[in-house]
Amino acid sequence: MSQTDPAPPSAPPAPGSSAAPPVWPQALVGAVIGAAALGLGAFILTRGGDLPDDPGTPTPPAAAMTVDPLAGWEKPAAAVVFTGEVHGYLEPCGCSEKQNGGVARRSALFKELREEKGWDVVAADAGGTLRRTRLQSELKFAAMRRALEQMGYGLLNLGPEELRLGMDYLVQHVYDAPPLLGANVALFGDVTGQTANDTGIARTRILEAGGLKIGFTGVVGATMAKELANPDPNSLIGVGDAADVLPLALEELADCDVRVLLSQAEPDETTAFLQNYPGFHVAVTAGGPEDPSAEPTVVATEAGDALLLRVGHKGKHAGVVGVYPVEGSDRPQLTYALVTLSKDRFGHDESMDPIMAGYQQSIADNLEAIFDDLPPAAPPRPGGYVGAAKCGECHTKAYAKWKESPHAHALASLTEGRENFEGDWADRRLDPECLSCHVTGWDPQGYYPFDGGYLPERLAAGSAGGGVDGTTGLSGMDRHLKLQSQQCENCHGPGSDHVAVFERFKADPASVDQAEQRAANKAMHIDLATASQTTCVKCHDGDNSPDFKFEEYWPKIAHPWRD
Repeated sequence: MSQTDPAPPSAPPAPGSSAAPPVWPQALVGAVIGAAALGLGAFILTRGGDLPDDPGTPTPPAAAMTVDPLAGWEKPAAAVVFTGEVHGYLEPCGCSEKQNGGVARRSALFKELREEKGWDVVAADAGGTLRRTRLQSELKFAAMRRALEQMGYGLLNLGPEELRLGMDYLVQHVYDAPPLLGANVALFGDVTGQTANDTGIARTRILEAGGLKIGFTGVVGATMAKELANPDPNSLIGVGDAADVLPLALEELADCDVRVLLSQAEPDETTAFLQNYPGFHVAVTAGGPEDPSAEPTVVATEAGDALLLRVGHKGKHAGVVGVYPVEGSDRPQLTYALVTLSKDRFGHDESMDPIMAGYQQSIADNLEAIFDDLPPAAPPRPGGYVGAAKCGECHTKAYAKWKESPHAHALASLTEGRENFEGDWADRRLDPECLSCHVTGWDPQGYYPFDGGYLPERLAAGSAGGGVDGTTGLSGMDRHLKLQSQQCENCHGPGSDHVAVFERFKADPASVDQAEQRAANKAMHIDLATASQTTCVKCHDGDNSPDFKFEEYWPKIAHPWRD
């Protein structure tokens, strides 16, 4: 990549000037490229990257994934990278190498900016790093913070997802890097946020880059505060009114060249923050779509226009703001681009692999406690799990078809890794979030085993089976040995009752009439409409199988035989 700086961004027109600002090409809206310039109170939309000049020709999605949206930029005095609402996605979840996101690709972006382009970069995460509140969530949060620290993040804003970890955990780890931000976090009932600030959860933080001061504050809005398990203001942890802290934050950031609001709030509420408390240049809001438009929203305030940014979910994108001081003005020019972290655009930075390996090791070190922390759950219908081999005693052809399918090797893939994985794969065979779609007898969306479902070897010995009394289906080591990978019962349901009927019939045909046989068969039957609409997509969802099409996948595993 050339290190030669292209022409600088156009200066904004002087007040009263008839000069027309550059036009935002409509073809770029919603693509991976977007740019905006803010200066002297006037907001000017410009474009970045090397795209076709004809605004009537949309950029093909495949091509868009390979374009550098920062290629047309002059080197900024400082660059600020924003992420948020990662929701636990340290890496893309699933089998497809085409998926976007992951800390390894994000780290590659930072290395490109700092090492190849030579930019002075600071970074902030707007919060929303988790999806659940379990022991595993604490381990993942620690791994996420280690990744952020290694990528050079200067702060992490606290949202409802982080606050649900609880006061004890947050205070215990408050001085881990990167530092925590939360202007209206209420500890011990102090809704002013001062106690949290004194504890180490800062109201504001200032980062320096290129001789400039970039000031940050972060708040949780009223709507998202309701997501907290205990929003009682007298509880040990909660959220105060943002209106009480934003004026204080602006005072503390008054000398900054750029002031940023990280808002765990819906976009409308974040817009109101900008308008009611003018002085911020940029706000990053939660509550937007998973794959946002690359075009920022311009919010008019009494202090001048501000950028409202949405950076998407699951770590698939990063927002980059370039800061260009304007001579004679206290408002710098800002340029913005949304960067999609695609495989075609970024490589896999292997420096993140030890963090993933360490995270998996922390799961192994705490395996018993992690599984004790998972919610107990009965299978989707009564019965216990018996394993595919038992099904194959009668359904010989269907069993032979299954053994030849990738489903039969699903657990092995957690050891071997995704096809064409570029880095050093860490074994995921103990990770509940991975096991749920790679073994039998689990809730694939909840990430926990049903009663009598698969267990790792360390936990299986002495374990009970399914059913209300724990005596139905497989138990003990059989839960580990005979329920590996994706088997019949994940789709058809636990088979113990079905097996019991036909084993009784085999021993004494007169003991089972046709009505009971038909009922036992009907209980296991699943029609294609149900399979296509509700069953397969529990694992083959948009995250795990972005290219999944039932009509193409089904013929590969179709098993119409009764014997």
